[in-house]
Amino acid sequence: AALMNDINPRWLTLDMARAYAPLSEQDYKDLIASGNVYAVKRGKQGRIFIDRFSIDEYFESDRIQVKKLVADIKGVLV
Repeated sequence: AALMNDINPRWLTLDMARAYAPLSEQDYKDLIASGNVYAVKRGKQGRIFIDRFSIDEYFESDRIQVKKLVADIKGVLV
């Protein structure tokens, strides 16, 4: 974890991604398969590298949806 704070790479291994935003391995695989998080396979063993920016965008999109829902609810109540 200390390494991530010092370097802050864009492309994360699955273990690094789980440390960055603690979701299960299966959650990440589902997010990648659905296209909500971007990843590539590289190397002879086909290691998965996950785009940290897409993790941020995924979590931000949730926050934006919640803000819209709250605004819609407030509009109904006014």
